[in-house]
Amino acid sequence: MTKPPVDNVATEQLGSTPTPTPTPPAGSEAPKLEPGTRLGGRYRLDRFVASGGMGEVYEATDTELRQRLAVKTLRSHIAGDPGSMERTRREVQLARTVTDPHVCRIFDIGHADVGDRRVTYITMEYLEGATLQDQLSERGTYPLAEALVLASDIVGGLDACHRAGVIHRDLKAENVLLVRRGERDHAVLSDFGIARSAEADAADSALTKEGMMVGSPAFMAPEQINGTRPTAQTDVFALGALLWELAIAPWPLRGQSTIEIMRHIANNFPGLDDVPAGADPRWVAVVRRCRAFDPTHRFSSATAVLAALTTGAGLEANAPTPVTTSRRVRWVSVAAAGLAAAVAVGAWQLSTTATTATPSPAGSDHAAPRATDATVRAQLLRLEFVAARAGSLALLEAGAEPAVAQYLLARAESGLGDWAAAAAASKAARTSTSAGLTRTMRLELEAIDKRAARDLDGALALLEAIYTAAPTDPALALAYAEALIPLGRDARADEVLTALGKLPGLDSVVQARLELARAWRLFNTWGYDQAELGRIATAAVAAARVIDARVIRGRATCILASAQVFQGQPDEAKASIAEALVLVGAAGDRLGQAHVHRSMAVIAGQADNDNPRLLAEALKAADLYRAAGDDLGLALALNAAGRGYSDAGHLDAGIDAYRQSIDVAVRAGREDVANTRGRPNLAVTYFDQGDVKKMVDAIKDLWKQRGPDQDGLETSNIAVASYLSGDLAAARAGIAATRAIFKATKNVTYESNLVSTEADIAYEADDRVAYRRLSERAMALAKATGGGDEDWRLVIGDARSRFGWGERGSSVALVQAMSLPALEPFGRGLIGYLAARALLADGKRDEAAEIRTRLAEDPALLQFAEVHAHAALLDGELAVTAAEQDAAATALGSMRDLLAKGGFALVRWQVELGLADLERRRGHPDAARALADAVEHETHTAGYLRLSRQAAALPR
Repeated sequence: MTKPPVDNVATEQLGSTPTPTPTPPAGSEAPKLEPGTRLGGRYRLDRFVASGGMGEVYEATDTELRQRLAVKTLRSHIAGDPGSMERTRREVQLARTVTDPHVCRIFDIGHADVGDRRVTYITMEYLEGATLQDQLSERGTYPLAEALVLASDIVGGLDACHRAGVIHRDLKAENVLLVRRGERDHAVLSDFGIARSAEADAADSALTKEGMMVGSPAFMAPEQINGTRPTAQTDVFALGALLWELAIAPWPLRGQSTIEIMRHIANNFPGLDDVPAGADPRWVAVVRRCRAFDPTHRFSSATAVLAALTTGAGLEANAPTPVTTSRRVRWVSVAAAGLAAAVAVGAWQLSTTATTATPSPAGSDHAAPRATDATVRAQLLRLEFVAARAGSLALLEAGAEPAVAQYLLARAESGLGDWAAAAAASKAARTSTSAGLTRTMRLELEAIDKRAARDLDGALALLEAIYTAAPTDPALALAYAEALIPLGRDARADEVLTALGKLPGLDSVVQARLELARAWRLFNTWGYDQAELGRIATAAVAAARVIDARVIRGRATCILASAQVFQGQPDEAKASIAEALVLVGAAGDRLGQAHVHRSMAVIAGQADNDNPRLLAEALKAADLYRAAGDDLGLALALNAAGRGYSDAGHLDAGIDAYRQSIDVAVRAGREDVANTRGRPNLAVTYFDQGDVKKMVDAIKDLWKQRGPDQDGLETSNIAVASYLSGDLAAARAGIAATRAIFKATKNVTYESNLVSTEADIAYEADDRVAYRRLSERAMALAKATGGGDEDWRLVIGDARSRFGWGERGSSVALVQAMSLPALEPFGRGLIGYLAARALLADGKRDEAAEIRTRLAEDPALLQFAEVHAHAALLDGELAVTAAEQDAAATALGSMRDLLAKGGFALVRWQVELGLADLERRRGHPDAARALADAVEHETHTAGYLRLSRQAAALPR
């Protein structure tokens, strides 16, 4: 099957020494729960891990989903206190919104009775790894290159928390886990303070007292020690100390008393004057600015800190960045349940994120010039919407003409994707008694209103009217073209952009925007020319670099990264995407960040075959697109998430993501996106579930809506479905039809898949000569076209054929295939269970049982119907006792019914043969004979002669 391409949480660390926490009240300790204890009838505790101030952490198994996770049981003095429990509920509620691979996930809260004890528990992602503090204690500081990689992880996690409205408030090396993923350790934030909703009413103020000191004193910001309101800059303060320890030296305030630390605060931290010899000047400068006494003098965000580390942005004059907060922002403080009042872990939520003043044209992070109408318009032209919003608010506060200032604010908010705020500013502008709004400005505001109401066509009609009245105005032309692109009006967008490019004397900013729009237009077209996209994106990057337009350059670099990965340049793509992330992050470009994470998902899937990373990046992109109101981007990100879920074996979640992608694409007026991504992938996932009929119906329904297959992938999948459902004539006809499409479109990428299907047919027809010839050709074609994610399927086919024909050495080939790189879960499960069956056939029972035990640790493999079928066959072949045989017979019977319902005849026949053999061994010869005779008749009639021969040879 071929899919279209994709355009831990414990609050104490697991596997290492827990962070010291305040001693709970006397009598609050309870005996540890025994391994095997079940909570809520679902969570089985497997191993005690650690104790902390809130409770105990266990490694556990979710028996419903068959997944490993962590469970934290809360101490009785927390669970029994209504106020503490109310805080905990709110904390869990908010923490669930933070979804980032560099932040531990919290799932749910529950209660269970264990004997006479009432247990309250929180379920979390399970992560194994030492803390960063463990590593620093053992090895000392990191080399700068390694430190920068970990700093990037930490900033990514911190930024995700801040975007969700969570302030960590206890950031330190002890609360950073190093989790092995791929070839390196990734930094993951744990023990983060969790906040209640910013919409909590006044009655909730009793839950936490203002003035409570929350955090670890050696790393706390002045506002924490003083008990005043923290912001994202509070975490930036702690981040500075963490960076110091990461690359410079141990933190000088570690081990000092709170009184001594407060003296340091009063003296503006003179301890940082003692800089070790050889310390990197840039890192020292970054830490100094992070640790500024006044929050408004620190970096405006965690991403700005990373930008300073990588590019030096914001360090030129060591000047502060004023942090302005929207008047809509509200704050609350909550101490984490169960920690001592003097030093606790907590968090804060802001209903909107803080914004920074405009960066200077030179790219520095210090204060912008005084806002004027002209400077705000220039910022809008450069796509610097955060700066434009700050400038618009400054104009309003300075008493500028309200209508014009609100008009500028509406445009800035719309650029940030905050359509409610944009509509509010639009209304304020149009109802203002002041003059100054031109007819064009009023039409622009009406377009914003319609876009906020999701009337995309209405908004486009207004922008077209504006453009028609002034076709030589570059800003209006760009706005119109950029509105056409998401709606798929490519021909008209090309006309507008071509006409714009012919205007004499284009401003350099307009030229950069023009190149970006051209790249964006091509990037959103199905089946685009990657080389051409690379050329256009490179031109856009160069144009933006000349004028130091960070948002334009960041978005263009993001597009360039996607072109590079599909052109076989993974290293260049990773370098580009890292640069893009820094650029859009430092500029506060939320939509640009969404594009970057979408491209990071593509790179993870295409270059690294890193499915967990693909899924994490796709979900992050979806969250950002959803917040920005970008339905096209959301549809594409959800499609990528569907791929991540389904390839990991979470098929129901994959189907749900694909359906959401389809719905959102249709809502955005992009049926083409639904028909080229979501619907074909949804069809293939039905196959993974074992429902071949539903897959075929989905593809045929797609053809009714959209028309015939354009690239051959769907016709190829229909051919495979026919082969799997027992219709070889239809399969051969489908192969011929697919080959005709490939010839017409000159598509050689998937030719190896087609030949591989022909080889499978020869295998089932018991034609060894034809099979060998076709399988060798399929492998040669795959190598000639760069291999790709289908190579391992060809290896499986070859090893499986040896096993099916009973050739000697088949188990050796299959066991070797288990170590193939880049195996998807489906391939890993299928090869593994086939290898175990082959070993058992070779008399190597212990080795087969060992593989079975190992595979059982990953229950997601059984979500794939074909894999599950071979697991059931293996269990039947391993079964010895009557109880084991009874259980295996029940499982095989259930699998047979599932496959029959879905029309998966090929695997159903194999299951029925396995069941026939099991019935013979159980002493039921009549049942065995009936099953074998039925399979022999069906397979012989259908032309599946290998299985027919196998059924005839089965002892009756």
